[in-house]
Amino acid sequence: MRQVGLPEEQIAGMRRSAMWAELETIAHTLAYDAAVMGDAGLPAGVASLEVPSLVLTGTETGAWTDRTAAALMAALPVVEHRVLEGQSHAVDANVLAEAMEDWLASPVR
Repeated sequence: MRQVGLPEEQIAGMRRSAMWAELETIAHTLAYDAAVMGDAGLPAGVASLEVPSLVLTGTETGAWTDRTAAALMAALPVVEHRVLEGQSHAVDANVLAEAMEDWLASPVR
């Protein structure tokens, strides 16, 4: 959690929450996440993607997603960024579907 930039007070709050026990059951998978993500940089060749891309972030996700979104916006040649109001990393499926439908229905860039 620290690796992705969560502040100590947020981690402490999560430890006190009801979901902490469930998070502990999947804690062993974090090593795999870290191995796949490497240094958390963008994948090589991302700038060569010429298909229109949509970057979504939520107002409740935190600075780490804003940094990633900014890096993607700078790297991708055809990209749009939309912010989902009130959404966290665990975005509501209906909100996500609505955002995707809206973007897919918009004119080709």
